[in-house]
Amino acid sequence: MVSIVIPIYNSAPYLSDCLASVRKQTLSDWEAIMIDDASTDESAQIAASYCEQDQRFRLLHQPHNMGQSAARNRGLQQVKGEYLLFLDSDDRLSPDYIEQMLSHIGDADLLQTGYKRVSLDGTITEEKCPSWHRRYVLTSPCMRLYRTTWLREKGILFEEGMIYEDVLFSARIWKAKPKIRVHQYTGYFYLINPHSTTSEQHDTTRIFHELRMLGLHPLQFNALRIRLRAHFIKEKFLQQ
Repeated sequence: MVSIVIPIYNSAPYLSDCLASVRKQTLSDWEAIMIDDASTDESAQIAASYCEQDQRFRLLHQPHNMGQSAARNRGLQQVKGEYLLFLDSDDRLSPDYIEQMLSHIGDADLLQTGYKRVSLDGTITEEKCPSWHRRYVLTSPCMRLYRTTWLREKGILFEEGMIYEDVLFSARIWKAKPKIRVHQYTGYFYLINPHSTTSEQHDTTRIFHELRMLGLHPLQFNALRIRLRAHFIKEKFLQQ
């Protein structure tokens, strides 16, 4: 079984499309763990309606807004599947996403794939695939399939209380030296959302300090640093 961890916060305009893309998967052996981070819109009600329609959906509630990292960490505590993946509540998956991931992970600890970047009007603005030599470039925790036992054995969690916490999560993954496979597949649709947490102000100094403290191999550190610099510039441009 594949566990899908979905943190939710005020994503009502996009959430139904996200959850519908999970329900339409060609392989049926999955569970979706949704963590509502004290949303103030209709997100919790939308999520609850999917639970009523399909028992594979589970909804957990945070007592107050604790941030995406805390929501993901709580989801990690609940997963039951042999494999797990992360899905943001404003993104969506191709119908064959889980089938593609399972058919290519083999005996690896982690399978890295690519994504399509989508604007609010549905236009695909970018398509990016990883390669073996660029496997440290994509820093989002999404677009990957993880072996649950490996992730738990390494004790890797998200840093709470900061933006771009997924960068540190990815860096901790690389530091733990997983057996990685790469699949040239872009079935993850990443929405350019001006209201997402990645559009908020970030503490660049803290991010790079934490990365240095991890003691990554220089090639890994430089790949992440260059990727982040380019990402920050791109996000700033897209928000204008």
